[in-house]
This record gives sequence, C-alpha cells and structure tokens, in this order.
Amino acid sequence: MDITYEAALLKLANAYAEQVAKHGGKSLARVATIVVNRGSFFERLREGAGCSGRNLDRLFEWFRDPANWPARRIGKDARATLSSVGRPALELSQQKDAA
Repeated sequence: MDITYEAALLKLANAYAEQVAKHGGKSLARVATIVVNRGSFFERLREGAGCSGRNLDRLFEWFRDPANWPARRIGKDARATLSSVGRPALELSQQKDAA
C-alpha cells in the first residue's frame, strides 16, 4: 500500500460523497455518526487528526458493503482503494448467500 490507512479512508469518503452527489444518500457526517458515533469524524481526519484501528476497521467494513453505497454500487476507484487495504468489496451475490 502506497498511502496511509487514513488517506485510503479519505479516498473512500470522497468517492462515496461523489456517488451521493449523483444518486443521493447519506452524508458523510451521517455515515460517521452511524458507524463510529462521531459526525465530525471525516472533517477531523481531513484536518490531520488520527483515528483508532477499531474505527478504521468499522469504516472499512461499512464502505466495503455495496448495500451501503448509493445505487448499491461501489465505483472502480473505491474498489481499488478497498483492495489496497486488504478489504475487497463484497459482491452482492455474497450478501444474498449470507442472509
């Protein structure tokens, strides 16, 4: 991996925000509130704050599930970012099998 986990998380957040702008969905503040109980999480991360491994894990897991993305689709760049941190995106068929 060429970048830090925090930078990878911000790349995912940016990709998600682009999808929300196109298709609608939850704001990043809402996502952060749902996943790590802190709406300002991504703002603070952009300002250089760090985060715990536990919160990184929670957010990577949330972003890797297509059901959490607008239009239920993870874009190519976001998929590559997830794979770069060892968390490939889930396939929709895997979700159905797990249910």
